[in-house]
Amino acid sequence: MAYVEKKRLGDLLVSAGKITPQQLQEALTKQRVLGKKIGEILVESQIITEENIIDAIETQTGIKKVDLNTIDFDKKAIHALSQNLCEKYMIVPFAIDTQKICVAMEDP
Repeated sequence: MAYVEKKRLGDLLVSAGKITPQQLQEALTKQRVLGKKIGEILVESQIITEENIIDAIETQTGIKKVDLNTIDFDKKAIHALSQNLCEKYMIVPFAIDTQKICVAMEDP
């Protein structure tokens, strides 16, 4: 499998025009001091919205976002994984077929 360089979240937000390079640098400085994730800092500072972060993470990872309030849960999927496993990895299985189980997660 070929290596694909993952673009950093802050760089994605700058490229998308959601933040300026200066805002990114200020947030990175805060990150070094506070030890928080860059997205948390930007949202807490009200520079961007949580939805902006979710969209950027979707772009960064290729993992599609899901709204658990609108999903029709497949009962087979719910029972396909143990509760301990779901709690350990903070995942919620919602669909299943012969090849895969689709799970929602808080922070990919």
